[in-house]
Amino acid sequence: MIGYHDLEPAADPPPNASLQYEQPGNIPVTVKTERRGDLLTVDLLAHDELFDNERYVASPDLFAVAYAAGEDYVPPIPILKFPLNLGGPGWTWSGTLSSEKDPHPATATVSTHEAKVTVGASTFWTVRCDVDMVIAPYRNAPVVARHLSFWFEKGHGLIKRDFAGTQIRQPVFR
Repeated sequence: MIGYHDLEPAADPPPNASLQYEQPGNIPVTVKTERRGDLLTVDLLAHDELFDNERYVASPDLFAVAYAAGEDYVPPIPILKFPLNLGGPGWTWSGTLSSEKDPHPATATVSTHEAKVTVGASTFWTVRCDVDMVIAPYRNAPVVARHLSFWFEKGHGLIKRDFAGTQIRQPVFR
């Protein structure tokens, strides 16, 4: 079992990162974090201007995504629950996902396991969290499945995240 303080999920991630999009490609960003109570805000700056941000809830019991990649999750999706049993039974979430349009009902299954992640020439052992989400779109449209992944390195927090392969944030080492 892994406790919150064993993993330190809200620790500052590496300061330099890359946002990878399907189009137009890679955008170098600087990562800045701010904490207010249980809220962790991760600002992604390009050329010293706010380009995007992410919001997480961090408490001794959980680490949850509230907003990322232009989407709000209500309630926030718990991507880590402590004490954490890696590879053990996961959990489910039910709520709404909102972007620029109306909120959509959504459900998700969350699982965690140990994983190796390679960024450039560096390899890290991490805790990986996978979220398999099903979103109910507008009436009479088929449901949409989406896969989200998050990688946590002890002492460095959330070092990488992947939103269905359409937007990936990962560290860049200079």
